[in-house]
Amino acid sequence: MCFVHVIDPRRPFAVIIGIAEYALPRLRLASPVRDAEALATCLEQHHGYEVRLVRDREASKAGLQHLLEAELPRVLDDTRPLLIYFAGHGMATDSIDRPRGYLVPVDGGKDLDSLLPMGYVARALGKLPSRHLMLLLDCCFAGAFRWSAGRDVVLPIPPTMYRERYERFLATPAWQVIASAAHDEQAADVVAGLPIGKRDLRGGTHSPFLQALLRGLSGSADVSPRHESGKVGDGVITATELYLYLREEIEAGSLHDRPQTPGMWTLPRHRKGEYIFHVPAATLTLPDAPTLSLETSPYRGFLVYEEKHAELFHGRRAVTEVLRQQVERQPITVVVGSSGTGKSSLVRAGLVPALRKAYPHWQILPPIRPGAMPLATLDAALAKRTGAAAVLVVDQLEELFAAPERSKERNPFLARLLEITTPGDLRVVGTLRADLETELWSSPLGKTWENVRFPLGDMTQSELREAIEAPADQKVLTFEPPEMVDRLINTVVSMPGGLPLLSFTLHKLYVDCLRRANNDRKLIELDETGAGGIALALREHTDRIYASFDAATRDTMRRVLLRMVTVKGGTISRRQLPLTELEFADHQECERVQTVLDALTGRSGEIAEPAASDPGATGYGVRLAVRGGSLDGGFIELAHDAVVRDWPQFRSWLRDASEGDLLLQRAVTASATLWVRENRHAGYLWRGDPRLALALSRLAETPHQLNESEADFVVSSRAAEAQEQEAALERTRLQLNKAKLEAEAARHGARSRRLMIAALSIALVAVGIFLYFNWSRNQMAQADAWEQHGATALADRNFGEAEMAYAQSLLLRQNSDVRHALLRARGGALSVSQGFVSAAPRFSTISGDGALYAMVRGDHIELGSAASRERYWSIPIDLHASIESLAFGNGDPSSAAGRLFAYAMDLGAGSAGANIHRVIVVRLTRSQGRAQSSVATLGPIQRATKRISSMAFDRSDAMLAIGSDDGSLGAYALSGHDPPCEYWFNPNAHTIAVHGVAFRADGAVLASGGGDYEIHLWWMKDDRKRNDRRIAVLAGHQDSVFGVAFSLDGTRLASGGYDRAIRIWDVGPCADDACVDRKEPPKLETIRILQGHSGVVESLQFSSNGAMLASVSKDQQLRLWDVDRARSVATLEPRIGPLRSVAFSDLVRGGRPTSCGSMALRSRRSRSIRPAPFWWPAMAQGCCGPGSCPTGRGLRFRWSMSTRR
Repeated sequence: MCFVHVIDPRRPFAVIIGIAEYALPRLRLASPVRDAEALATCLEQHHGYEVRLVRDREASKAGLQHLLEAELPRVLDDTRPLLIYFAGHGMATDSIDRPRGYLVPVDGGKDLDSLLPMGYVARALGKLPSRHLMLLLDCCFAGAFRWSAGRDVVLPIPPTMYRERYERFLATPAWQVIASAAHDEQAADVVAGLPIGKRDLRGGTHSPFLQALLRGLSGSADVSPRHESGKVGDGVITATELYLYLREEIEAGSLHDRPQTPGMWTLPRHRKGEYIFHVPAATLTLPDAPTLSLETSPYRGFLVYEEKHAELFHGRRAVTEVLRQQVERQPITVVVGSSGTGKSSLVRAGLVPALRKAYPHWQILPPIRPGAMPLATLDAALAKRTGAAAVLVVDQLEELFAAPERSKERNPFLARLLEITTPGDLRVVGTLRADLETELWSSPLGKTWENVRFPLGDMTQSELREAIEAPADQKVLTFEPPEMVDRLINTVVSMPGGLPLLSFTLHKLYVDCLRRANNDRKLIELDETGAGGIALALREHTDRIYASFDAATRDTMRRVLLRMVTVKGGTISRRQLPLTELEFADHQECERVQTVLDALTGRSGEIAEPAASDPGATGYGVRLAVRGGSLDGGFIELAHDAVVRDWPQFRSWLRDASEGDLLLQRAVTASATLWVRENRHAGYLWRGDPRLALALSRLAETPHQLNESEADFVVSSRAAEAQEQEAALERTRLQLNKAKLEAEAARHGARSRRLMIAALSIALVAVGIFLYFNWSRNQMAQADAWEQHGATALADRNFGEAEMAYAQSLLLRQNSDVRHALLRARGGALSVSQGFVSAAPRFSTISGDGALYAMVRGDHIELGSAASRERYWSIPIDLHASIESLAFGNGDPSSAAGRLFAYAMDLGAGSAGANIHRVIVVRLTRSQGRAQSSVATLGPIQRATKRISSMAFDRSDAMLAIGSDDGSLGAYALSGHDPPCEYWFNPNAHTIAVHGVAFRADGAVLASGGGDYEIHLWWMKDDRKRNDRRIAVLAGHQDSVFGVAFSLDGTRLASGGYDRAIRIWDVGPCADDACVDRKEPPKLETIRILQGHSGVVESLQFSSNGAMLASVSKDQQLRLWDVDRARSVATLEPRIGPLRSVAFSDLVRGGRPTSCGSMALRSRRSRSIRPAPFWWPAMAQGCCGPGSCPTGRGLRFRWSMSTRR
């Protein structure tokens, strides 16, 4: 089916401005008026425009303002496109953060007030009613308009203009700007008969930009698509096509000493439309977009993006290029990242296609995973190598640590990688989960690990936007509403490792689109796309699968899922489950297993066409698990750890099963597999093994807990053990019979009778002694085996298995030494689970002075000393509540007033359906070694509709500021109020979200940083600004602001966030109450920009004298900055994961604040840096006071890490 376009009867409107005869003679130009007249003729005669031509004297500043503010609003409406062309002079002035651009009217040029600011033009255009607007600037420094526009975005030209895409372009707002030159370039023109930039005039009549524009509008810019017949174009010229054509033409014709580079931007009202021109006299025929189906989904859900999906893999272009360069240099590269950061997809769908394109002569071997037989898998992959230069991808190296039986091949496998890459013609690229990185420090790769590792961080907001929107655009899909994309991005940013859940949600939206019969090609927002709802959508989907089964099949699902994971130290990891493990003797159980596998792999609801789908199909199109093949047969594997990690039902199963039972199950599985592989040789059975009794009592008695081969193994082991015991009893019976015969021979005489009785007694005693010693020896052998097993488990830090082993040994042998070993094992487990460093705490923070820590541990919050890691307080919390934010006050716990501590909770949906957010304020006191706490409840805060993302006390603990993801900001009075009361609340403090808050030292000013890229200052001291407490807006960041911090004297503010830059602001003009009574907010400038972090800047703090600034980031770096010199004087890379907060613990000697002391950090992961002193070696006391700090040379640090190892 083809679509033929009929032009709208409402004629598009064009304003063409050309200024050559400026009032100042030195500004006069030659070609602008000719350019304007030529473009007007082209638009009128060939494109059907109504043209308003503005030349020379008409283009005064007042005239242009009247045109924009009065004339255009009268002639335009929503259906009438508008094109504006300006040819004349442009100017730009320098500023700290961005240039400021101006258009020069005919009467301008004497001073800046006589010019037309580009910012004013952008605001005036934004008020016009048109749906489609194109602004063409052909003047010097036209690129300065970029800082008055919206995003700097140029989408790739789609290969085919489908009817649906064309209609979407027409129906969706398109507000686009094309500039003839960059912000620091002069556009070529003719002055006094001489060319500026020595350009080729091509006749000397028009500027190069206008010449290229006229050729483009005549049809030369219609460069896509290229048909097989050789024909080029489809009769439609989009703004993107026009810009790319203009850039190619102008850059090719410009000189090296005077380059001219056009630019393209969008205005804030731009959505997904395109400003469109039609090729003159061309017949417009557009094909329908291809039919959507489950097989052509642009999103992979939980599945990995393979090389064949490269065209759908977006958002990682910059990272892919850096990775490609490292692979070119290094023989071995290991991509290290947290679970859910997209390591496998980056290598398979990003790196591999890039290597094929850059190095076509390299052989790319099929990717492998270590699996159950790592060395055999590696040799099989190398056997396929035919070329000299080759690349091998070894995905998921964490499988080397997944099972104890693979530990023997771990180091040989890594050593083999070093061996095969030594000649230099083979390159190996691996992926590894970040929490296992320390395991490789002592491996063969440890010596070169710094050169081998390639850290992969979270995606930026712009990268996430591309990953969401680009695949949908390829399939001609739209998001409804468009703001859903922003909400998805904000949700993933606040969710570590959230990429798989994002892909799952997008795939689910696509599946829902297929189910609708109207074929609207819209991805419609659901409740689960809101903040925190993506994980909920996954849980609900898994719950629906579980609820669709009967009781027997649910039990089968429990057993299957428990086999598909490994648990080590409380951490859940998926494993490849061989399909042979799911073969049972019971035919009905096999059928139930197949039903579960079909539901997990999305086969239970697959259909050919969406129109025939069953809306209630449980697993339609959503794959929670994937099937695959390996050297030892087929397998099934969970698509991601998140499938079961956050599912409450699975957590319940895990608690009931216990880690010891799971380890016992794995041991039976491994031994049974080896026994079957060796043709069921009796030598591989468990005889005299203490685990056999446990397997019989805990596993064999539970129906279907063991598969067919495991059950045969256990039964055969028990039979072999019973056969040995019966043979021993037979030998005992023979000895008894022999004794009886000897006694019978002597019964005829008294002596014979006495001898017979004595012999019989001796024989009976001997038999008893033999039986006792045989039993005792068997008991001791089993006890020794259990004790050795426990020692091995204790050495590997597997405390659950060690406890089980020592307990069994203790039962077999009542020995105090074994009991003490058991107590040591239990103590080790307690020290790990209850110490300062725990397994993946949900949330943690440190106090502003670095003295105290707080950490969420299951059903309570633990607080204590950051220096000694001694626990002082424990606050119980509801297990069903979600902890959102933590904050310390500034008081002294040893004083009567104590120190305040606040934590925010999401209590789930209330009676009205909305989630309830509550803040609890706790007063912490500690005297004479005794810790006490009293609780005051603040909330529920009904006005906060989303997560409470930030909290901060003022210095006197009289007020608590609370910011939320819904953009609201509030302050609550604590001093003298019980319960605390609301002092002030603004539901629209920021347009998106409030990520960070901080009070000035005097408590009079509150700073907030948000997702709208801005920092706002609020007056909090009195009610002079009751209606609007905002006294200043600080704009300059290019992305969301996460951390804000005042210097102690209140004259400087530091901010950092997603753009990786730290900005130092001069807020001195707002000292005391200087900004409160001003009618216009003061202009607060950036005085320093600190560059160095490669990840999101999470937290900042000034030293007490303001000379130093500490910052931490997701790039795992702590940096110390010399603020006045705007440079980094020291960098720490503890390699413990993304750092989340930092605090100085300043010392005061003689009343003078210093810049020495201790610094406390916390990480998102389960490892932490313990506070440790740092010093200046050049100073006698290791400290520096105000005005005496050295430059940073020789700055030394000492730190220690506390981990499970």
